[in-house]
Amino acid sequence: MPEAQNAVALHSRISPDKLSIYPGSSWSAHVLLGMALLCAAWLGPLPSLARTAFSPGMITHLSVVALAGPLIGYGLATSKYSSEKGVGTPFILLVAMFFDMAVVVGWHLPSLHDAAARSWIVFAIEQITFLGTSLALWYFAFQRRENVAVGAFVLFMVFMHMTILGCVLAISPRLFYDPDVCLGAFGLTPLQDQRIGGVLMASWGAGAYLLGSVVLLFRMIGRTDER
Repeated sequence: MPEAQNAVALHSRISPDKLSIYPGSSWSAHVLLGMALLCAAWLGPLPSLARTAFSPGMITHLSVVALAGPLIGYGLATSKYSSEKGVGTPFILLVAMFFDMAVVVGWHLPSLHDAAARSWIVFAIEQITFLGTSLALWYFAFQRRENVAVGAFVLFMVFMHMTILGCVLAISPRLFYDPDVCLGAFGLTPLQDQRIGGVLMASWGAGAYLLGSVVLLFRMIGRTDER
């Protein structure tokens, strides 16, 4: 009898509606992998290469917003310690989407991109905002059960946004950025380097958000079938 009473008490304290939609998931692997990718992106040679070439900066950017941020955000959202009663309402998720889009577009404007290439302080601010907006977006998209449809929509919109921006960079007939911070890397000319960066954004970067949207769509379909 005491064991049964203890089990009932434990269930009352940890009821399903207070936990994440993945109560048994192990989040530590996702978070640790995301942090390892951050270390590789920020402590490796890429930041130094990004000061004089576009594609290394794009690889750094995508490592943060399309790998590390999603992994850490997903890991935290699916943790058994993540509460469904948090602040991640559909409205907050939409706000996170617009912030993410504004940050990505903003830092690819010539003036801000060139400033980040020339100053380590501006570069650090750029990377922190990349990580913060990506992490928040993925966390709110996966945290709450009722956000599945909105989360799928939001991640799809970011996929479209990154695809368009990447295509603009990839097909541009001219160099957008100052020649001294876009000299070319890996044997590429400056314009080729910019175009490769655009291709990476439209494929790797956008593809990560499309994958997240598809995962949420399948979960929404699964919930519908259960009914």
